[in-house]
Amino acid sequence: YEDIVNDGRNGEMPKEIIEEIIKDYGGTLTYPPEEAFQKLDICKVDNEDEYSVIFDLWIDSKKSDLSLMCEATVTNGDVFLTIEDIHVL
Repeated sequence: YEDIVNDGRNGEMPKEIIEEIIKDYGGTLTYPPEEAFQKLDICKVDNEDEYSVIFDLWIDSKKSDLSLMCEATVTNGDVFLTIEDIHVL
């Protein structure tokens, strides 16, 4: 979680809240398989370089109903993600 905070990708969500949400859900956050990235829910926001992204998190190597909501901003071809929320859908 330190890397997320150090890069500013936590947005306004403190590291402790992110840790608490994952801990309260139970299990261990794991990296999803590559094909999971093909199932991102992406919606364009009014600003032409801004998107809302929802991604199902994986816990103990299984897709969970815990979702990560992010804002994606594209600048000069680079994508910067900022966490908006983490919740059960």
